Amino acid sequence: MEQYLFASARIHALENGLIGQERLERLLTVKDLARAVDLLEDFGVAALKDANGRFSREETLCNRLRAAYTEVEKITENASFPDILRYPYDCNNIKAVIKCAKRGVEPDEMLFDFGTIPVESVCAAQRTHAFEQLPEPFAKAAKEAQETFLTGGNPQTVDLILDRACFAAMQRTAEQNKNDFIRSYVVRKVDLTNLLTCVRLLRMKSGEQGKVLIGRALLDGGDLSHRLLTEWYESGEAHLWERLAYTSYDKFAAESGIAASLTAVERAADNELMEYVKTAKMIPYGMEPIFGYLVAVEYEVRNLRILLSGTEAGLDRALIRERIRKSYV
Repeated sequence: MEQYLFASARIHALENGLIGQERLERLLTVKDLARAVDLLEDFGVAALKDANGRFSREETLCNRLRAAYTEVEKITENASFPDILRYPYDCNNIKAVIKCAKRGVEPDEMLFDFGTIPVESVCAAQRTHAFEQLPEPFAKAAKEAQETFLTGGNPQTVDLILDRACFAAMQRTAEQNKNDFIRSYVVRKVDLTNLLTCVRLLRMKSGEQGKVLIGRALLDGGDLSHRLLTEWYESGEAHLWERLAYTSYDKFAAESGIAASLTAVERAADNELMEYVKTAKMIPYGMEPIFGYLVAVEYEVRNLRILLSGTEAGLDRALIRERIRKSYV
């Protein structure tokens, strides 16, 4: 779309500041957290400190995400398609206020302020039991989740209800923007999330309970139907990977599989999605490079969290490298 000519040019310039594979490798050569922080600042990442003057990893990373969403919001004049990547933060915040209220603790440290719904609105809706004030589909889902939780439901039920609402919001916004790249991203996200759900339940050996749960947990909107996924699930994990090798997710199946740890499978799923998103770099202007940039920052922050926390804990470099996802650049 020509309306995004300036925004796309701005995004392509911002791509030069991303912490991609080459810079991650440089960070991996550093075993001291202080030196890693210095190197991050050399790369243009503002290292924030807490009240005691110590490096605050989470605030630094959240600030990186906040800045990216703010910039895109400004240059796209509040376009709705970036919201697809912001809905999970709304989902997280609603889950947090519901669960923390029942436990009698404050959710402040669990909340993110770059979703589509102001944090203050989410907190107020919980305090006044007025989730209907939130936008749909979160309003209905939040009310259902809280009522279920307060009447003896477990935290997992809260997650299932709100995750379904989150993906419904993503699908609705993707359809409204009529962009094939973004629609395909959401479809792939649904499929990979459903596949991970199947693998996790299979490895938990949850038996009959798992068969019930899989029916409730599978999300709508993917290319892999519920019927197909349920059939694979009931036939066992080996069958699932075998059949997946004959789909468009064959590379994901080859990178992970039954012999891989769950951590490796989750990493492979993230890599599969990134391989698709990276195609946006080749598009000169439009929604695609803008959306791709935001996904790139999300992955960058995830990789930096893995690297910095691993460095602080003194983990072996090889172990940290195994957990890092593919980068956009």
